[in-house]
Amino acid sequence: MASSMGGHTACQLLDTLQPRALVLFCPAAYTPAAEHQPFGPAFQQALRATTDFASAPAWSALGRYRGRLLLVWGTEDAVIPSAVIQGYGQAAVAARSVEVVKLPGVGHALHPWLQAQPAAAQALQQRIASLLAAAERD
Repeated sequence: MASSMGGHTACQLLDTLQPRALVLFCPAAYTPAAEHQPFGPAFQQALRATTDFASAPAWSALGRYRGRLLLVWGTEDAVIPSAVIQGYGQAAVAARSVEVVKLPGVGHALHPWLQAQPAAAQALQQRIASLLAAAERD
């Protein structure tokens, strides 16, 4: 499981770790130019200059991933561009399964929102448990 910047990092570890299941909450994607910048102004400048994420290393790794993938997005996320949101689902061409959970009216801060919405949190937990159970059977 990974969120935001961690989603990009988790995807880069897929070839090494080969998990049977992966859950990503509003994952970010970075181009090679941004990826190696120290976090701060140079990193932010590289991100703002990016409009095409096709070369994101996370996506190329995700393209080789053969496990089960669950993507969780807030429909009002102002941090992650819509091209990134669509790209994650499209990149997972070899995945055993890809599920997308869209949380209407929710922004980038999914976890605090889920803490305040117990019914939604429980439904998502059940979906994650089902994903993990299916991955165990694979």
